[in-house]
Amino acid sequence: STTGTIEGAHFLEHGELISMSEQQLVDCSKQNSGCNGGVVQWAYEDIQGEGGIQTESSYPYEAMDRSCRFDASKVVCSVNGYKNIPYKDEVTQAQAVHDVGPVSVCIDAGHLSFQLYS
Repeated sequence: STTGTIEGAHFLEHGELISMSEQQLVDCSKQNSGCNGGVVQWAYEDIQGEGGIQTESSYPYEAMDRSCRFDASKVVCSVNGYKNIPYKDEVTQAQAVHDVGPVSVCIDAGHLSFQLYS
C-alpha cells in the first residue's frame, strides 16, 4: 500500500499520476521481508533514507526478492514524513483521508480466520 499512497499523494500535489516501484521496496527496504511483506512505516523510513523512490518503469516489478539496484539519479518522488493513525479510530482515519488524501492500511493476514475464509 506504500507505493499506492505515494502515487496518490504525488498526483494530488502535482496533477500527474506516476506508477512508483514496488520492486524497489521488495529489494531495498531492509527493515522489511521482501515478498513476504513488511511494515508500512519501515517502508516510508527506507524510502526517506534512500532519498526517494523510482518509477515502476525504471525499476520494474519482478515478483521475487532480488538484490537492491536502487539508482538515486532516477528518483522521481521523495517522502518527507508520515503519521501513524490509531487503528481503531475510524473517525480519525476518515479525517486523514479528507485532509491529506490516500492512506496506507495494514492487514494481518496471518490469523486463521483470514486464511481459511471462503
